[in-house]
Amino acid sequence: MAVLSILLLLPLTPFLHRFTFHFPTLFFLIVVGCMVYNLLAFPFSRNARLKTYFIQTTDLDTGINQVTLTGLDGYIQDIIAELPSAAGQKLNCTETSLSLRTGLRSCSWTGLTPNVVPESSNSKHALAPYSNHTKPSYKDWVSYSISTPNTTHNSALFTLRGLNSRACRLTSSHPFASVHISNTTLPSSPVVAQNGSTEVRLFGREFGGQFEVNVTWADGKTKGKKGRVGCLWSDGNGVGEVPAMDEVKRFAPVWSAVTKGDVGLVEG
Repeated sequence: MAVLSILLLLPLTPFLHRFTFHFPTLFFLIVVGCMVYNLLAFPFSRNARLKTYFIQTTDLDTGINQVTLTGLDGYIQDIIAELPSAAGQKLNCTETSLSLRTGLRSCSWTGLTPNVVPESSNSKHALAPYSNHTKPSYKDWVSYSISTPNTTHNSALFTLRGLNSRACRLTSSHPFASVHISNTTLPSSPVVAQNGSTEVRLFGREFGGQFEVNVTWADGKTKGKKGRVGCLWSDGNGVGEVPAMDEVKRFAPVWSAVTKGDVGLVEG
């Protein structure tokens, strides 16, 4: 590139001494102006948007939900300030715990109630019968049971199912040493890493399908273990299914874009 520039400017050398100081001064001002603009101009636009990550978590025992947006610190607060549901609320902002998004900041607030579980009259996989046009309560969104065999003291059988959901997960305070999922073909390689895993993600082919998972712990005990059972909903194709996501798409600035921050849009 340097050689090409020299060859292009070489024919001008006999005439450069005739140029007055106005030409280099003009070029210098253009360079300074471009540099100042690049340093002070807003870094995002409609054609170069800031990517943000959305996830809504719902406590199915209390019905309280938290909407979380993850993005660059300083800009993510400006985006949330445009949302009506966040008006007047104090944001809870922390550094994201995901290693793939190091340097980003997650801010949470109480958002709009999700409608990912339809009325019982339209649901083929309801866990219990309801009257016509009656929406299941939050506690009915996920059903699960935990049993421990009498023969072993380091394993447990989890049976869980989510209404209108095809994905669930198990988390534990202690790593699982082995995992066996019923009615599935496991790969030849180990399902769990050598050091164990504190999370098991389950994906089914049908909505409302049931998962049966047998897990074991390496320390030989089931007592004292703490964990969490939940399911996820990621189908937000219709308006009103995830109102918090619809709100972000409608009121967020044009220089921002939003995508889901986890396997699902809503977790409960």
